[in-house]
Amino acid sequence: MARKQETFTLDGDEYSCVQLPARQGFTLYNRLVKALMPALRTLTGDKAGDSAAMDLIASAIEGMPQELTDELVRVFGESCQVKHGDVFMKLTPDFTDQHFAGRYPHMLRWIFACLRVNYADFLAGIVGSKNAG
Repeated sequence: MARKQETFTLDGDEYSCVQLPARQGFTLYNRLVKALMPALRTLTGDKAGDSAAMDLIASAIEGMPQELTDELVRVFGESCQVKHGDVFMKLTPDFTDQHFAGRYPHMLRWIFACLRVNYADFLAGIVGSKNAG
């Protein structure tokens, strides 16, 4: 089975993201679960859908070790491209710095979109379990 690839648009920028390889994705998944659990415990049941998941991710990233945040940007950058003119360009560290400079909320939405490409079932389970009760 091939890794899925999704294209999405954020604030007019078009991205193409390929799902992480299984071992790399699972390692990162385990680190994310540990980082997200404290924020998950405080998420109230009156929020729903992407808004709740985005609030959760934002809250978790605030309390996340800087090395894990840096890893998310690096790993997702390696698996994503952004359309620049007529061509898609890999989000290398230098290009990532240029592309997201001064656009930190946009960068957070990009991280969230990459999380959805890689961990959609996990994010749906978080939002669904908090809203089911």
